[in-house]
Amino acid sequence: LNVQVERFEAEAGQVVLQANWSLLDAEGRVAGQRKARFSQPCEAGDTAAVAAAHSAALAAFSATLAADIRALPRR
Repeated sequence: LNVQVERFEAEAGQVVLQANWSLLDAEGRVAGQRKARFSQPCEAGDTAAVAAAHSAALAAFSATLAADIRALPRR
């Protein structure tokens, strides 16, 4: 697994997480790749809301990555 987070920040009333990842097979070959963007609305200036939006964006990223891993062919 190789993950590159390009952006994970709050601005203009939303949190944005942009990431690329590659899934590798047992021999180290790329078995799948994806570039994705996750965004969650939040009220700017509300620290708790911004933290919750960061958490929700990270949860969406994690769920998508887990689904991609589960979809890999089994050896």
